Amino acid sequence: MRAVKIIQFVLVASLLLWVSCKQQQPDWSGVITFSVPGAQTLVADGYDTLQLTAHINPNSDPNNRMITFTTDYGTFTNGLATIEVNADLNGNASTAIKGTVAATATVTATVQTTFSVKKTINFVTPAATAIFTVNPIAGSVPADGVTLVAIGVAVNAKLLITPQSVAFTTTGGTFTNGTATINQAVDPNGNAIAYLKSSTAGTVYVSITNNNVTQIVSVTFVAGSVATIFTVKPITGTAPADGVTTIPISVVVNSALLVQQQNVVFTSDGGTFGNGTVTVTQAADQNGNAIAYLKSSVVGTFQVSITYDNLTQVIPVTFVPALPDAIVLSAPPTLLVGISAPNSLPVSITLLRNIGTASPGLLFNYSYIATGNTSALVGLFGSETASSTSGTSSTASFVFSTGTSAYTGTITIAVAVQNTAIISTVTVQVVN
Repeated sequence: MRAVKIIQFVLVASLLLWVSCKQQQPDWSGVITFSVPGAQTLVADGYDTLQLTAHINPNSDPNNRMITFTTDYGTFTNGLATIEVNADLNGNASTAIKGTVAATATVTATVQTTFSVKKTINFVTPAATAIFTVNPIAGSVPADGVTLVAIGVAVNAKLLITPQSVAFTTTGGTFTNGTATINQAVDPNGNAIAYLKSSTAGTVYVSITNNNVTQIVSVTFVAGSVATIFTVKPITGTAPADGVTTIPISVVVNSALLVQQQNVVFTSDGGTFGNGTVTVTQAADQNGNAIAYLKSSVVGTFQVSITYDNLTQVIPVTFVPALPDAIVLSAPPTLLVGISAPNSLPVSITLLRNIGTASPGLLFNYSYIATGNTSALVGLFGSETASSTSGTSSTASFVFSTGTSAYTGTITIAVAVQNTAIISTVTVQVVN
């Protein structure tokens, strides 16, 4: 009897234990599912994400609700191909996935290492402009082997998580590294730029690649034409050949060519530029303007050659005589009459100019007035010289003689620069 009671006790205890264990077991009815079943599509741009939510019965064992997501392509929010997420009170566990290359990924969600569900993610190539845009390119570029055309790229700022570069490949011409391919780093603002040149006229195609996306742009190189490369502003008027006054020679470079600092070379067959020589190189500013200043101490028309990108224009620049602003005459105060010695009066002429120096070679007109005897011939001019320049001064001279005249009294001598109204006088006394 005692044995029977023991057996009955064991059976009852076993039944109670079975009932107790049955109440604590996880409820896997429905097991695990994706909230959005079936295949989904995602742009493979490296920053767009797709949320994935796996669901288990909310009554599942609270200590065994960890869901593991794995993928054979792309990465989850932790940057890896595997992530573990504990399901919430509603039985949901979520993560997000992204990728950079067009591909098909299989994502698996697993719970308790036994129950799993799979779904497909189709990563598709994004629109190229969503990755980067290409800045406007010059409509035509001289095929001179020198002029560079800028090909600029602005990368989507959302992509600038790590240092990036842009690959440029051309079907013609060369980049600044001397080859048809160049990789340029993207700066913190998302900009990358390459410079292309060509010696052959025609259209070339440049492939630009970033984040596995490629855009193709065309660049047209044309035979060099001065008119399309730079213009020379008209030279207005002339300048005095005083060694100081300058004539500005202005050039405007086609702004489409100003992808880097560009130089314009000015060469003259006369005069000097600000550097003291007949050749000067001036950099064009950001608006394409370059200017040189020519001066001369010699009268004449000079030819100035202006060269940019192996193309040259020639213009004439004219310097006219630099006239004095005033004349100063210097002479002894008296002169002996008639054949008495000395009866020749040396007179020096000094030409004064506010700016620079009066030109050499200037000629003069001479006249005199004898007070009290205006009709008689009382003197002669001789030994006249043209103006000559030395340093910063310009001078000339002449001699006035009474000859055989018996006149005594005051004589006013006037000297004027030929063909001008510039005049000066000096008074002398003729005495016995």
